[in-house]
Amino acid sequence: MSEIEPGIHLYGEQQNPPVILLHSSQSASTQWRALLKDLASSHFVIAVDLLGYGQAPKVEYTANFRLEQELPRILSAVESLQLKQPVQLVGHSYGGAVALKLALEKPFEIADVVVYEPVAFHVLPDDSPGMLEIQEISQAMHGRDAKECTRTFVDYWNDAGYFDALPERIQQLMVAQADKVALDFDALLNEPRRLADYS
Repeated sequence: MSEIEPGIHLYGEQQNPPVILLHSSQSASTQWRALLKDLASSHFVIAVDLLGYGQAPKVEYTANFRLEQELPRILSAVESLQLKQPVQLVGHSYGGAVALKLALEKPFEIADVVVYEPVAFHVLPDDSPGMLEIQEISQAMHGRDAKECTRTFVDYWNDAGYFDALPERIQQLMVAQADKVALDFDALLNEPRRLADYS
C-alpha cells in the first residue's frame, strides 16, 4: 500500500483496471479490508478516506457542507495518477451517494458504478414518508451532545439499544465522529440534484 496524500490509499499495480472505493459514514477506507484482498491482485485500487474520517483532513462545522466538497481530493488523485482506463466506482451508504454524485458530474471517465445501500436521500420526494423520517433523524443530530447524537444515528440504522451495547472504546471512536456524521446528513438532504437528474 502507498498513499498519494493523507487519506488516499493505493493498492495493486497501476496498469490494472482502476477502482475507487468510497466508505460509509462513521467508517473509513479500512471498511474495505476484505475486498482489498480480493481486488489488489487484479485491480489498481484507490481507497479513499472521505473528509473527517480515517486519515483524511478534518472538516470544520459549517451549515453549508455539501457532497460537492468531497470531490476535489478524489479528482486530484485521479488527475495526479494519470489513469489510462475508465474508473469503476464502488460506494457504500454515504460513499454510495458520493459515487452517484461523481457519476452524475462525470469529472473523469467512469466504467461503471456499484453502490450498496446508497443513502441518496435527496432523490426522495419532499413530502414522502421516507424523506420526513430521515429529516427527523437529521434534526436529532443537531443541538444535542455528541454522545446522544451518535446514539440516535447508530440506533436508527440498527436497533434501539445497539449503541449502548457496544464496547466503551468503540462508542468513544464513534462519538468523536458525530460532527461529521451530522454534516453528512446535511449534504445528503441538501444535494441539489434530484431523481430526474440521475435518470
